[in-house]
Amino acid sequence: MPGARVGLVAAAAAAALGGCAADNGDSGITVMRSVAPSATCTFSASDAELTVAHGALDVALRTSYLVGIQMTSRITALDGQEIQRSVFVSGANVDVTFPDSALFTAAELAELKSSGLTHFKTLFSTVIKPNGGVTDVAFEMLPFELGDRLRSKPAFTQVVALGTFRVLGRLGVTGSELESDPFQFPVTLTNGGLVNLKGPCAELTTSFTPRFGNACNPAQDGIVDCCTAADNTLVCPAVGTKS
Repeated sequence: MPGARVGLVAAAAAAALGGCAADNGDSGITVMRSVAPSATCTFSASDAELTVAHGALDVALRTSYLVGIQMTSRITALDGQEIQRSVFVSGANVDVTFPDSALFTAAELAELKSSGLTHFKTLFSTVIKPNGGVTDVAFEMLPFELGDRLRSKPAFTQVVALGTFRVLGRLGVTGSELESDPFQFPVTLTNGGLVNLKGPCAELTTSFTPRFGNACNPAQDGIVDCCTAADNTLVCPAVGTKS
């Protein structure tokens, strides 16, 4: 589930949120890779998880992009010190850019940043155990409001957004603040490109099995079969009602 999102005030917030070095300059937290959830929207924090190298989001469905990441701790601990040396993760600082795109003017990009749509802190909580402990978490990397801005652009069909984030945490309950090295993840944003419309839900049988994109968010990372309800709203994934 997505965490809360808080806009950042550039210089002051960067200084306040930046992590202190730990263990001789080691950041303590390493984001290893972006991973895909299981069919039931769970993560296993294991080598068996599928790596996601490039995401996709259909802004027509008006949802945020949720990135799932696998993290490890570079903090070591002796027996009995595991809790004091665990990393208590609190969120991430996120920046979003549009490399090689002229879709937004410089003034528009500045406004998106100041409004907290391309520069923000997202809040979530988890714990990474020391001595190579591995933990997964999913959080909002692209707000749905950013997708709405794209949809309002007459020339918009598709664009690549590059998310760069640093995970934030604390060593132990009251220890020093930590910040991971930056991790970059690209997402292709499209308007209707992932939606496969199957027609009225009343014409689909109850046994119809739809494609559902990502298990945690049908609007991202794959084709989603949708149908139209009696009031003309989209149902995604599609749910057939015909016997």
